[in-house]
Amino acid sequence: MAISRKPKPADFGLNVTITLACITVPDDVIVCVSDRKLSWAGDRIQADDNAIYKTLGLSMEWKLAYACDDIDMIFPIFQRTLDLLRPLGRVDGQEIRDIVHEAYVHVLQQDFFSSRLARFGYNDLADFKVRGQADLGPVYFELMRDLSKHSINVELIIMGYNKQNQARMYGIDADARHTDYNLTKTAVIGSGYWTAQASLTRRPMNYYLYPTIYRLLEAKFCAESGTVGKRTTAILFGRDKIPAILKTEEIEEIRNAYDKTVTVDDPQEAMDFIEAIPAVQGMEGS
Repeated sequence: MAISRKPKPADFGLNVTITLACITVPDDVIVCVSDRKLSWAGDRIQADDNAIYKTLGLSMEWKLAYACDDIDMIFPIFQRTLDLLRPLGRVDGQEIRDIVHEAYVHVLQQDFFSSRLARFGYNDLADFKVRGQADLGPVYFELMRDLSKHSINVELIIMGYNKQNQARMYGIDADARHTDYNLTKTAVIGSGYWTAQASLTRRPMNYYLYPTIYRLLEAKFCAESGTVGKRTTAILFGRDKIPAILKTEEIEEIRNAYDKTVTVDDPQEAMDFIEAIPAVQGMEGS
């Protein structure tokens, strides 16, 4: 009798949904905002709006935030990163970026090996690369092509302070490419990306601390929908400071202020001008 495969969280469409981060000027504070929701495609399992925090500590200086389709992928990346960091002292920005990227690629390759190659009897991916072409012929090239396209659908933000105590922020996207956010100073990942990014770009940011906290929360509130949960985490990281977490009631006070901005009527000046446009007048009553 065949044994049915146990479904993984990704098979149910598990989605860890949105995380935003920004470096303020001139304070060099890193503001990180996320929801706490685990959602499931197709409503097959009820979503949990208060399930998980999406920021992990790599060291005193560096933190890792994530969004993903399969929560099972996160902790292997996290643990592999810790293993690589353990023999090192304080690392710089590009060093931590490369270490996390190495851990990410390792987990991606292990995922492909276990799901696609182990059944052929190979010991690991290196063994497959040595013996696969002779064993499998054209199938070897098909598998290598699939490996080049394989994704674990994990997005990461790496944020913290380099050896000069300067705030730095990097990312890894779902195609395993690393990104430098230090020019734009803002990162958005997850299924709520487009709505949150539209909110952030709707008007210029000045990157001062207070407005940045509001703008990231505003963007998160805008993105709340089917997969982005309402429960919100906001964490502040400062150089040589203990991270500070905004209380739920404090976030809700900010939400109350935000809610008032979305109920504002259309500007009367614009309505009067539109009413006077001949082309519009010609369409009235049709």
